[in-house]
Amino acid sequence: MAFLSLAASWLRLCGVQTEMTLQTDWGEAWGGSSPAKSARLEAEFLRPLGAHLGRIPLGRKAYNGRVERSHRTDDEEFYLPCVLSLDTVEAFLGAGLGWLYDYNYERVHSGYGMAGRTPYGCCVALGFSGSEDVGLMPVVLLDNIVLEWSRHGVPAVNDVLTHYMGAHGVYFRRCGWRLWSASGWRWGYCSW
Repeated sequence: MAFLSLAASWLRLCGVQTEMTLQTDWGEAWGGSSPAKSARLEAEFLRPLGAHLGRIPLGRKAYNGRVERSHRTDDEEFYLPCVLSLDTVEAFLGAGLGWLYDYNYERVHSGYGMAGRTPYGCCVALGFSGSEDVGLMPVVLLDNIVLEWSRHGVPAVNDVLTHYMGAHGVYFRRCGWRLWSASGWRWGYCSW
């Protein structure tokens, strides 16, 4: 919920004034199969921002296709080519912001309805008149934000540090990853 809260706050700051519905899958982070949990999360984190939690129809993963495709583009054009060369948190955050600029303002998209425009260009063509910075939401480490929120009494919901051991020395975490290489530990942010 931390990311959705931040995204809704950013959109409001950039001049999006209409009611928003943020669509997710049926993962536990968004309430899972519990209508009561989903309603509680929406009421606590999104309604104060004028947003609602929408979910794709159960079992219809194709409804999430654009999100999954954008994740693939992030992997292929940002993470894989450059993330192992980024040695510091600052370098990663700076490169992430550069990727957002390229993706939203420079890189033309060929998806349905894009007509060879950038995402920002498409928004303007559809009538968006808010801040030109809307596509540059700050790149942050959600782990740090969730921990800071918890210090102030905001429940962490499901944004917890969950560690997994993968093959070949790769340790996955819900909001990031670490990879052991010959030059030491490397880290990054995973967008799944």
